[in-house]
Amino acid sequence: MKKISSILAVAIIIQAATVASAQVVINEFMTDDSSTDDYEFVELYNSGGAPVDISGWTLGGRDNAGVNLAAVVPGAVNSGTTMLAAGAYYVFGNTAVIGANQTIAANFLENDAEQISLWDGAFEVGNLIDGVVTEANKGAGAAATQYGTPSAAMLAQIGTGYRGNIQSGQVAGNGTPVLVSISRYVNGADSNNNGRDFGLRRATPGAANSVGTGSVYSGPNVDSATVGTEAAGLFATFVNPRVVDPTAVSTHNPSSIVASPQGGNAVTIWDPAFGGTGGGLDTVMVGGMGSFSMLVYLDPRLTTGLGDTEEWSLGLGGGSDPLHNNISVIGSANGNTGLAWAFRRDNGVRTLQLIDFGQGGPETSWVILGSVTLGDSDLGWHALGIDVNGTSVTGTFDNTIINGTTIAGLTGNLLYASYREGFAINTDPLLRPLTIDMIPEPTSALIGGIGLSIAIGSLRRRRK
Repeated sequence: MKKISSILAVAIIIQAATVASAQVVINEFMTDDSSTDDYEFVELYNSGGAPVDISGWTLGGRDNAGVNLAAVVPGAVNSGTTMLAAGAYYVFGNTAVIGANQTIAANFLENDAEQISLWDGAFEVGNLIDGVVTEANKGAGAAATQYGTPSAAMLAQIGTGYRGNIQSGQVAGNGTPVLVSISRYVNGADSNNNGRDFGLRRATPGAANSVGTGSVYSGPNVDSATVGTEAAGLFATFVNPRVVDPTAVSTHNPSSIVASPQGGNAVTIWDPAFGGTGGGLDTVMVGGMGSFSMLVYLDPRLTTGLGDTEEWSLGLGGGSDPLHNNISVIGSANGNTGLAWAFRRDNGVRTLQLIDFGQGGPETSWVILGSVTLGDSDLGWHALGIDVNGTSVTGTFDNTIINGTTIAGLTGNLLYASYREGFAINTDPLLRPLTIDMIPEPTSALIGGIGLSIAIGSLRRRRK
């Protein structure tokens, strides 16, 4: 955890000349939590092998209206007052943030587009150590709500910024507030591209961001879990994914559907208060090797109300938007990155597309790798998957296989998931939360009915 000590403590074991300064990064941040903005924080991490004197360093913000609040680390610059040990964290946080090293006022961070930067001295006077841009979809421009024009040094740190509208969210987990944040997928890893380095993760102020890495996910195994409980290993912005009996109406399953070919329980990723949510799997994939395959319940029927919409994404090698801002809206603020299957329907259109969302950006930057034609007869459970092997991409929808390419070294959530509905009547029987289940074994007699064997075999062969 945190290992902040005075220079007197470290001087015994290390000479001042060995203290480094370029190894500290902004590792995680939370802005616009869904209560009263009293759980905002920014976490620094020393990724190097030596302690760093961060005395007098400044964390500050800027948008197009000018400079926002700033926080200065105790002590004069280079005084040795505040040392950040190798592999340690330093958290600027509101009073509600347990274990924060330095208290900052509520609403310290803007609930909008903003530059957040770290300086080894006074704000915009010392050297820029690291920086991020939040809600980069709003861009630089004349409006006071936009983040302003970044300096050349800031542009070198942020790349594309983090595009999606951010509301970090607050949910109840085991009786304790559990929040999500925008975190580096890999602790301390910095490619100077916010859109590739950061994504929606569980909040872990003062602790490592990633709980583990992996390369294969076959959907949630929840048959032995109690209906209504949180699905282990999965998180979301407002209500963590919940175990449901798909055949029975409950708080987290608004309508009865048929059981999946796997049988037993399933999982919904949905906020019963309606709107949108984002989340995913605790596990991270690194280095361009990863796959997921699962059963997904698809309702492709057109909606009946004018303006009624529903969208969801299931992806990997990136992250979702905290609110799953609409993909289908021109000028979208959707924050998806990496690769995803994206489903959309309204009263006139229904689409399922495999999209490379890249590092996050406007819809004109997305690459559609392929599409699946949908009709009413596709109502029901389907096998859905994505496999990345280096730069090669294979997407599967039952027996439909789509091939494509992506960047090398793709890193991000091994599974990310997001859902948004725009039904005028929240009891509309056509509303279907994102509902997933684990893949049954290929030997199951149930598989043949929906043509899963080819899709599953394709994914598993690529992992050998």
